Amino acid sequence: ACVGVACVRLMIACGHWMGCLYILTSRRVLSVRGLAKVVIDECPLVRISAARLSATTGERMLSLASLLFEGAGGEVMETSWPCLAKAAEVQQAVGQAIRRAR
Repeated sequence: ACVGVACVRLMIACGHWMGCLYILTSRRVLSVRGLAKVVIDECPLVRISAARLSATTGERMLSLASLLFEGAGGEVMETSWPCLAKAAEVQQAVGQAIRRAR
């Protein structure tokens, strides 16, 4: 029974992970999440002062990191991109887009 519950939980987690889409445009960053109920978070690039990497111990073990967006006052914006592979490359691309947007 425990193995069955663990397998179901793993399938649900994989579904949530596969249901995430991160989009970088010339004007904004978007995060589209959800399978049954789609949630879209967006933030204009002109409101973002920096994109910073953050990684938990589990993410580091899997070579993943989260990208957090900081506003002008150093506050962390609501929009973030969790569990990214090749996060340093993504951070560079977002940083270039932020500089071009200004």
